[in-house]
Amino acid sequence: MPTIRSGQTVKRIENMLLHNVNPKVIVTQLNSSIESGFRYTEAYVRGYDMLFKDSITHVGVTKEVETALIEDQKIVIYHINSIGINSYKPNYKRFRSSNRHEWN
Repeated sequence: MPTIRSGQTVKRIENMLLHNVNPKVIVTQLNSSIESGFRYTEAYVRGYDMLFKDSITHVGVTKEVETALIEDQKIVIYHINSIGINSYKPNYKRFRSSNRHEWN
């Protein structure tokens, strides 16, 4: 499964960084093993490092937030398609995420 493979890759990147493997070496390895044509950079490696560290203490995106944001995006796309992009003016509803941030 992609979710398991991606989690293992992020964990391995973190382990290499903890053992002082140069991020450029990690980027070279990532780029040599991909078939999609995507090109990794040091910025991606540092982002995976941050994601791993954040995931130790909490889930960055809960299932509730994921579902709500996807549903909100469907509504936005529907309205843009029905009235046209040039006349669309967003009307944001109050949204309370699991970490108590409020959006207006």
